[in-house]
Amino acid sequence: MRDLVILTDPRYLDPVDPTPYDLDVLEDDQILMDACLQQGLNVDRKSWDDPEFDWSLTKTVIFRSTWDYFDRFSEFKQWLEKIKSLTEFINPQELVFWNVEKTYLMDLQSKGISIVPSVLVVKGSQQQLRGVADKYGWDEIVIKPTISATARDTHRLTYEVLSQASTQSMFDNLCKDKTMMIQPFLSRVLEEGELSIIVIDGKVTHGIRKVAKAGDYRVQSDFGGSIRMEEPDKTAIAFAEHVVKSCPSLPFYARVDLIKNDKDQWNLGEMELIEPELWFRMQPSAADALAKTIRDYLKK
Repeated sequence: MRDLVILTDPRYLDPVDPTPYDLDVLEDDQILMDACLQQGLNVDRKSWDDPEFDWSLTKTVIFRSTWDYFDRFSEFKQWLEKIKSLTEFINPQELVFWNVEKTYLMDLQSKGISIVPSVLVVKGSQQQLRGVADKYGWDEIVIKPTISATARDTHRLTYEVLSQASTQSMFDNLCKDKTMMIQPFLSRVLEEGELSIIVIDGKVTHGIRKVAKAGDYRVQSDFGGSIRMEEPDKTAIAFAEHVVKSCPSLPFYARVDLIKNDKDQWNLGEMELIEPELWFRMQPSAADALAKTIRDYLKK
């Protein structure tokens, strides 16, 4: 019986000719594996869709680089349902199912967390983009699916294009099979990017500043964004820890993405509890902290 299986997807299991990005993934997963081994845990690493592995033979699984799940969401969701009675998830099952769709932001907002203002458009319904912008006084908006990653189907739209038939048609087509969100575009992301704060067992371990390349607003590395270590200030730390403690239960790990609005206030952009990049290669002590948390949990 294994204590833990680190979950990845087929691309990162054993790449033949790894790219620099693949090597980063492999390094981060290896750092976590080594940290778990140092805590005396019996640990392995497998693709989540491994058809041969008996998931009842591991006490826990931890979601790390399962970054194909949003392309195979129906299959992934079926797999989650299948194995939830065979092993335990890290993060726990209730948090995984809660966090998989960005509607969790509204739950956090109801608990007093300041989020980027958001309007939900449920799958199969319609909403006039220009009408939303006029109602809230938004000069520029961002539309995105509630289930997505790496800015897929995310669009930044100026006020001028909102009344164009092609823009509205594009949005209507997305809404046919996706629940969408409409948000104001926070211009400070162009200057400052996003601050990602890593929280392990309720405590901040490190921060990463993600900045878009010139001429873009998407901070993901897929679009040329860059990262650097950044020590979060006291207000950011307090905000991030409050966000995490407002979850249905305390996560083992979380990445809290913060953006400042034009009033210099922190807003929650997203909180990732399923498979966020945690940049252990830049702060290995965070992997040690996570491994110790897992060890203590398994001892209970």
